[in-house]
Amino acid sequence: LFDLLVQGYLYHFSMAATIDFHGPESKYFLTPDFTTIALSDEESISKALDIVLRAKRKSVLPAERDILVKNISTFAKGEDVGCLRSLQDFEWKQLDVPLICRIYLRHLCMQSCALTTQELLECDFNSGLKFNWTELQDKVTQILALGFSRNEALEAIMVTDNKQVELAAQYLLTDEETRKMEYERAKRQKNQCVPPNRHYTIVERVKKEKDQKLAWQQKSETELRLEIQQRKQEAASIRAERMKLEKKRDDIANESRLTLYKEYLRGLTAEKSINTAELAHMDRYKTQRKINDEDHGKTLEALGLDEASFDKLKSYEDVTTNEDECVVCYEPPKDHMIIPCNHVCLCPECAEENFIAP
Repeated sequence: LFDLLVQGYLYHFSMAATIDFHGPESKYFLTPDFTTIALSDEESISKALDIVLRAKRKSVLPAERDILVKNISTFAKGEDVGCLRSLQDFEWKQLDVPLICRIYLRHLCMQSCALTTQELLECDFNSGLKFNWTELQDKVTQILALGFSRNEALEAIMVTDNKQVELAAQYLLTDEETRKMEYERAKRQKNQCVPPNRHYTIVERVKKEKDQKLAWQQKSETELRLEIQQRKQEAASIRAERMKLEKKRDDIANESRLTLYKEYLRGLTAEKSINTAELAHMDRYKTQRKINDEDHGKTLEALGLDEASFDKLKSYEDVTTNEDECVVCYEPPKDHMIIPCNHVCLCPECAEENFIAP
């Protein structure tokens, strides 16, 4: 009963740098320990998979890795680690990847420390203790004005030991490899680096878990049974509320999607004539926005049209010119830009196939 209660208690935490994660009696006792790894909810699933593959000491071809990442992202309905952490136990069992990969990935998501950028900087430069970030606000504002992000600004200030803004800007203007070297040099020089699981928030959480475990050990079997039942009810209530909110979110997103499509069709039919270029654009729009035939029919009905009247508006007049043709495949639309030359010359398919998004 006590073990069941501990498992139920740990289940409430999305990040589990917990004591005795797998005891000697567990069949997972010899699996890798991921408690010293920092992996925030915003990190990509591909990075999490790379950590798992290194832990398995297994190398895979880039194509195989991409397929794994795609399958996991599709299943988790997102491309970041936060989507994986939100999965329930029964959902993990349905993930279609090799068994050991699935077990390691789940352990990584549960054991790793979901620290923010600021918390990781506190681990690297402040012994994992809380840092007063408000005193850096003026310098951060100056760096933000140069076009850098807030996280980049905070990193640069900590690496340059909170000195001049010019030094922080110079650090940010260097290439990625130089930045990594300078970051590691600053960590060694500061000599206040601790593992992510020694951050003060995680230390407090572990202490709280130990105190809770001691409190449970002093309870009777009847009291433990009652608490287990209570926590099960709380978990069921939270799960039901989450499903309700997710449904509400999906309904709002769907309503917004159909509203946008309605206004799109209103503009398309305003001139009582639809040429071939507009038809092609409409097809792309429907594909991108996932508008099916049923959605299309309902939207036409809301505009006072039906399929027959809409078909009569199609003139099939070919107005395509080379001004809207992709320079690679010679098909419209030409709506993607190449950076840094800023030429708008590619269609979405050729841009995705031949270039990496910035």
